Amino acid sequence: MNSEKLDILMKITDTKNSTLGRALSFDPSYIGRIRTGKRGIPKHLPFIEPASAFFSKNIKTDYQKKLVSEIVCGGKQIPEDKNELEKLICLWLSDDNNHKPNSNSMTLLLHKLSSVTPAIAASNVSDADQMYASYVDSSETPYYFFGNSGKREAAEIFLNRLCADNKPHTLLLFSDEDMTWLYEDPAFTKRWATSLIKLLSTGSHIKIVHTINRNLNDLMEAIQKWLPLYMAGDIEPYYYPRIRDGVFHRTLFIAEDNFAITSNSIGSSTKGMPNFFIEEKTVLKGLEKEFYNFLSLCVPLMKIHKRSTKGIIPLLIKRFKKSQSEIYFISASSADVEKEKDNSLNDLINFTEKNTNVIKLTDKERKVPENITILTGINSGVVVITDKLIFDTTQPDFTITFLEYLLNL
Repeated sequence: MNSEKLDILMKITDTKNSTLGRALSFDPSYIGRIRTGKRGIPKHLPFIEPASAFFSKNIKTDYQKKLVSEIVCGGKQIPEDKNELEKLICLWLSDDNNHKPNSNSMTLLLHKLSSVTPAIAASNVSDADQMYASYVDSSETPYYFFGNSGKREAAEIFLNRLCADNKPHTLLLFSDEDMTWLYEDPAFTKRWATSLIKLLSTGSHIKIVHTINRNLNDLMEAIQKWLPLYMAGDIEPYYYPRIRDGVFHRTLFIAEDNFAITSNSIGSSTKGMPNFFIEEKTVLKGLEKEFYNFLSLCVPLMKIHKRSTKGIIPLLIKRFKKSQSEIYFISASSADVEKEKDNSLNDLINFTEKNTNVIKLTDKERKVPENITILTGINSGVVVITDKLIFDTTQPDFTITFLEYLLNL
């Protein structure tokens, strides 16, 4: 068994050494040494079979299934039967010849970064204008909505009334409640995205706190779901860096100076729970204060810059020049092509050629889509540059995790 495979499965399922150690009756430090390749699999104790059984039971989310489909099944759908999935994982772990994964979360993210476009909903936005207009004169709003269907109804009133104004708004969004309400009705999900893009196209600004629980899978999934909206307009994404209790959950959707939706739930149970649509100004101001109090405890998930922003790449280069750690650089586009397109990006390439700390990884060594440039270092953050935007993070935990995945691309 190749240690990289074990490491990848543990990352996908967010499994700690201690957790797998308890499940397999191994010392956590021994699991760590197997994971890094410092120790081999013990000959006198079962390992691959019980490990496969453990992972098959802990691949639960659609995102995890997508990754395992690419890595273990060559892109084919994974079997629903846990025993069948266990057998496939066991065969994959046992095969030392094919030890490199076909894909992982960073590969999927980079491909989405290279292909996503704000134009995806352009036609839908114009078609929906008539629907928004019907909310201009709404004078009576029901203030109590129940369960998932009620939250969808409240959200549509919330977004449609804002879109009908046809002017910029500031939205403050947070929810760590079960998100089934958003995705169980595909038609609603499409309308929800269309409305948000419509708002962004009018100059609206969104401050959103993503719920990621410091889990790379959740973080990547949140980024991917919001990428079309990132591309469309002005969004500030944040996340709360500490672990919460997982018992009490809260939703705050606020349009500053207009109205808000708020709800609470216990665990993942939202059935029959009330969602409150609030317009009373004093209550609204209190909810805005609550959101900003919470935001003060959060950190930026990313800083998102437009490629056209003057001087941004020189500033990023300056930050990386100060770093004393190793810097990893990947560019799938040749320097000659970039010289013709973008002098500032050419400065970045020149920097990587002159700096002795830079480790250059070519597109032949790492699977990176065209028109993607990555610069990352342990003490200097991560920058992913696409044709349209620059995604930039300086968060240490995210950087280190990013590096771990980057080296497995």
